[in-house]
Amino acid sequence: MWRELYQDSHEFIGPRLVRSLKTFPLSFDHIADALHGAKSDNGPSKLNYFRGYVGGREDYSLAEKFLRYDVTPNRIERSISDAFGGETPELGENAGLIVNGSLQWSDRLQEASSEHAHQIASIYVSQQITFDVTLFIGAYGSTPFGVHIDDASHRTILFNLGPGDKGMAIWRNQDILEQFGKVRNILDPASIKAAPERFFFKTGEAFVLPSERYHVGLNSTLSTTAAIVVDIVSDGKAAAREAQSLGSFFDAMPEPKKAELRVVTFEDLSRLNGLRSSSNHFLRFARAKRSADMSGISEGTLLRRSKLAGIEVAALRQTSIVYSRGYHHVYEWALDPSTFETLLRADTFDVKGFLSALPGGGEAVKAKLLLLKFFIETGTFEVSQ
Repeated sequence: MWRELYQDSHEFIGPRLVRSLKTFPLSFDHIADALHGAKSDNGPSKLNYFRGYVGGREDYSLAEKFLRYDVTPNRIERSISDAFGGETPELGENAGLIVNGSLQWSDRLQEASSEHAHQIASIYVSQQITFDVTLFIGAYGSTPFGVHIDDASHRTILFNLGPGDKGMAIWRNQDILEQFGKVRNILDPASIKAAPERFFFKTGEAFVLPSERYHVGLNSTLSTTAAIVVDIVSDGKAAAREAQSLGSFFDAMPEPKKAELRVVTFEDLSRLNGLRSSSNHFLRFARAKRSADMSGISEGTLLRRSKLAGIEVAALRQTSIVYSRGYHHVYEWALDPSTFETLLRADTFDVKGFLSALPGGGEAVKAKLLLLKFFIETGTFEVSQ
């Protein structure tokens, strides 16, 4: 599916209407699971990923209001209809919601997305990519930021889950530049003299959005759209992301671990970020960590490999950076990158088997258990009950 669409849409640049799809990558069940996960998330930054609109104006309370609805799979479509649809939508006229980073709240959405992400990554074999899912819900017309262009590194494919049509208006960049000069957005679409090209896609259809052309969504009827956003990650962006991720833990590290990281180069950072991304199946957001109670763990405790298990190892001089599901752990001994291959091929194994797979004797047990705790926290391994 993806390679064919890549070829038919000028390398996901678009614009391209897709009237028939053999498979639809996402469903309302996936959206329900992500929203339920967001509803259960008590973290202080959760609402930073939501943008709500009522009557063309931003409404910061709308996300909290909508998350009070029943978003279980059996009720999600009805809740969306009640909140945003009909003649008198409960959340206000022309109300809508954009949800970024939905992958972080749902293992089910991550499982569904990982297969597609791997297929797309195989197309961009010489470049790093990340895969994200953004949700557009409502019948809100245009947003306060109006006609705009997206990041040049993005490739966006919109899938309409319905029930109404989804539309996009696309302008020639030259027409915008001649009238307004070089701008990021135009708040009032009616002020543009040139006529746009309009595309409408029904339930079960898709549209490849040209991110680098000026565009605006047309949402006069209720629809829910899942946007798959592929970000082509440059070496500079990859290095910056990795420096930020490793740097956020640097001050708390013991001096020997700091010494190892001080010799990491720009090229190393870009490569390490590729390993981080690969460990999370190229998904842009990692699933939130879980707490891990190690008090009941013994050598006979059975561990189960998660469906989303992914481990990458970067050996430094005397230590190693172990990546798992988008997170990292600095291990105090040098590890071979193939250390975990046997464990990842097994569905279940015990703690003794895990400990024996790692080099080092009794002096390394504490470090091994800390690594095991990291794997349990990231959901790479699960303790069998």
